Amino acid sequence: MTATQDVQAHFQSWGTGFDQLCVSFRAMLGTQGEWIAGPPPIPMTTGGDEAVGLLEGFRDSYDLATIDVDVLHLGESDGVVYSERIDHLVDSTGTRFISLPVAGIMRLDESGQIAYWRDYWDMREFLELPTA
Repeated sequence: MTATQDVQAHFQSWGTGFDQLCVSFRAMLGTQGEWIAGPPPIPMTTGGDEAVGLLEGFRDSYDLATIDVDVLHLGESDGVVYSERIDHLVDSTGTRFISLPVAGIMRLDESGQIAYWRDYWDMREFLELPTA
């Protein structure tokens, strides 16, 4: 598979269940992949386990169960994958409680794992969400 196909499969797995979301993050980020999931105060994570810890925090705070991703644009150049997408965060009742427009940049290593990933989105609407 190409880097673009790997990233597309990663995004698709987010909507199948929280456990599969976590499996995909661990596989794609390995032990060294850096993920900057959004603007401060969201911390940078290193490796799949730290990323899953961040996702578990979102689950605990917002009842996050899955993320449905609408990929608007996906491109690749020299091992760098660029994405424009809408991330629909879904709670345990199946309700989409927020939809975030996101632009992302991922650099994949020679093994197909993410070495560096940065997501850009506006946090204002997210900060107004009530916590669970």
